[in-house]
Amino acid sequence: MFSSAFADHYEPLRGKAYRHQGLERVKRWFESYPPMVDRFHDAGGRPPQHTFFYPAEEYAPEYADLLAQLCQRGYGEVEIHLRHDRDKTPHTEDSERTSWCRVPARGCE
Repeated sequence: MFSSAFADHYEPLRGKAYRHQGLERVKRWFESYPPMVDRFHDAGGRPPQHTFFYPAEEYAPEYADLLAQLCQRGYGEVEIHLRHDRDKTPHTEDSERTSWCRVPARGCE
């Protein structure tokens, strides 16, 4: 049995990108990932799973909606990356979790 995993930090705003640039990056994944992997499936028929290891502080509903659609279509999951070195207040982590708690309602778990 062969198994492999690919992991990355999914950061639409990498390099201090503007929000619209981040959305373009998410749209590129949304449009390009399925056709790239659709020809591959595991024994259960599932396509390769991508884990979007996503920084909580970059939450944007328009990004989350597209990623959630990929999850609902069976292409992966979103995991939240909390960066404690960037906490601004003791409540930063709680507010970021509150924002992202809406993602499961969009179909990601």
